[in-house]
Amino acid sequence: MSHFPDGQIFINLEDLEADELSPSRALESLLRAFGFSGDEIANGFEDKVAQYRTALATRRCLIVLDNAASESQVRPLLPGMGESAIIITSRKNLAGLVGVRPVHLSNLTALEGTALFKRIVGNERVEAELSECNQLADLCGGLPLALRIAANKLRSRSNWTFSYYVKLLSDERNRLQMLQAGDLEIRASFSLSYNSLDAVDKLIFRRLGVCASEGFSITSASALWGDAIDPLAALDRLVEANLVEPSSSPDRYRMHDLLRAYARECLEADEGEDSVKEYLSKLVRWYILVVSHADGHIYEGNVRSCVCNFFETLQDAIDWLEVEHPVIVSLAGDAYRHGLYKSVVDIASYMNKFFERRLHATAWRQLSAYALLAARQSDDKKHLIDALTNLVHVSTKFPIESDRPVSWLDEALTLARDVGSPRFESKVLEKLGWVLSHGGKKEAALGILRRSVELARSASAVHEEGNARLALAKVELYLGRFDASKETYSKARLCFVAQRDKHCQGRALVGLASLSHKNESYNEGLAYLTQAIRLFRMVRDEHCLGGALSQRADANAKLGYFSEAIEDYRAASKHFRQLSDSACLAPMLDHWGWLEFYAENYEEAASRLSEACSLWEQSGNRASFAQGLFGLSIVTAQAQSIEAAQILLQRAIDIADIFGYSWLPVAERALESGVVPPILSPFYESLGAVTA
Repeated sequence: MSHFPDGQIFINLEDLEADELSPSRALESLLRAFGFSGDEIANGFEDKVAQYRTALATRRCLIVLDNAASESQVRPLLPGMGESAIIITSRKNLAGLVGVRPVHLSNLTALEGTALFKRIVGNERVEAELSECNQLADLCGGLPLALRIAANKLRSRSNWTFSYYVKLLSDERNRLQMLQAGDLEIRASFSLSYNSLDAVDKLIFRRLGVCASEGFSITSASALWGDAIDPLAALDRLVEANLVEPSSSPDRYRMHDLLRAYARECLEADEGEDSVKEYLSKLVRWYILVVSHADGHIYEGNVRSCVCNFFETLQDAIDWLEVEHPVIVSLAGDAYRHGLYKSVVDIASYMNKFFERRLHATAWRQLSAYALLAARQSDDKKHLIDALTNLVHVSTKFPIESDRPVSWLDEALTLARDVGSPRFESKVLEKLGWVLSHGGKKEAALGILRRSVELARSASAVHEEGNARLALAKVELYLGRFDASKETYSKARLCFVAQRDKHCQGRALVGLASLSHKNESYNEGLAYLTQAIRLFRMVRDEHCLGGALSQRADANAKLGYFSEAIEDYRAASKHFRQLSDSACLAPMLDHWGWLEFYAENYEEAASRLSEACSLWEQSGNRASFAQGLFGLSIVTAQAQSIEAAQILLQRAIDIADIFGYSWLPVAERALESGVVPPILSPFYESLGAVTA
């Protein structure tokens, strides 16, 4: 500290009982530190300020003012002139101070948290449980005091492992209690800030504890206290007190997870032990209301007129759901844990159309899982059927190894027959038909889907009939029964027209286009796809829109309309990238690449095929990756060199040997003789056949 030869002075401006040290008493302490005796210290407040600044002007001191409560407390303690420096620490922002440079101390990163644990607990224990150490740091939210308490506790409990401590802290109800080591306690630190608030701000803070960890908006939080309070001013005061922090946009905020746990404790202490469930229920009901309106707008493809309309445009509804869907999933989990089962089922039901159009696989699956858990706790068998069939629907789009779709559908079918509902039985059979078809049992699926159509018709369940016909038409198309498939697709479309479901009308049109392309009636297919694209745009269905554009690009390419095809490929690519949908993007890029190759744009072709291969490799789709490398080797021979092509060809052979592809001997002979292998892409061959 050679820069401050005249001394370093530390003053705590607040004790543990949150008693604020007055500026006058702080000045007296500072003057005594400068060597003034009691008789020499001025009597009046302004005289003390002048005396302090005069003394400081001729000294080079470092003064630390710790735990500043307000601007008015520290403003008289700021130096006038001279070379001294002051460091002020505070739980508040003190934004009203002039001539100071604020430094916001952020939470510690994962690496910094690990380093702190190593320093206090010891390198050996940390390295032995590095993953659990990271989990512990995450549970502490990077908060320095919480991390230090956790580290001290582990140091004093040599028989505790990181994994054991993580298990204790994973229960949010015990988290604050377990973050206490000696007289170090995270709760005491939070209490100082909470007790400094006025009554209104205390109420707002504790009720915000029921919000999701992902954050909240001004509008959603207002559901917790009504119209009597100005939410913007109240939240601004909490930001100033560092009890709430600004989030991703001006109207969004979030609360640190440990502060949320403390806020819930305060809520139960001040408003009753059932208050957390009460206010969580209020917040979830508000979300259900808004999500139901957004769901209706998505279904109809426009904004409906109603007394409590939350959105000016359909895009507003979509944008709101994009921001809020992580919050909704988190709240659904919290609602389930508090026994709000019907609310969980309701909100999951209203979110399905959004997820259908925007995917978000992890969030969709998690919300569907919560809905199934909640439905099992309720007495409503129909809710359970819906939850089971919806989870099957998610699993067909994003399968994981633990999925048991047939088992879930067997349970749902038994329930549907128990309640005697042809409509619900039709829904279950439609999903079962899809699962069997996807598993290669097309003939079995055919009979089940026909039965699904019959049941839906008997129940006058028009939408269910349309869905069953869509699935049936797809199986008929696969089995080569083109006339039957066309009739079934057309009837499905009429069902959805009657229901004003633009999304499913588009799906039926895409099916008719696929049928036209099978018959090589590409112009007819283009007409169907153009109608489908218009409908998908109306309902902002990015996923189906990308698929329809990609399919139209293929048709244009086969008709020789290359510029139109490339325009559609480029548009489809934009939609798939927006959704991070590599499963659809990769095969589309493969077709785009072969079109560029056919047009002798070799560099462009290599770029598209190379990206497709990268996506297949990243997703673990080794079969498509090997096939893609084989094709890329051919393109690379034209774009770069035969040597570069042979390297790719060898990689393709190494992988393809596992799968026993029919092109493997061809590739091996080409590699041995040092020639370019023949083009075996069906899509490329179709280009030649149509445009020759």
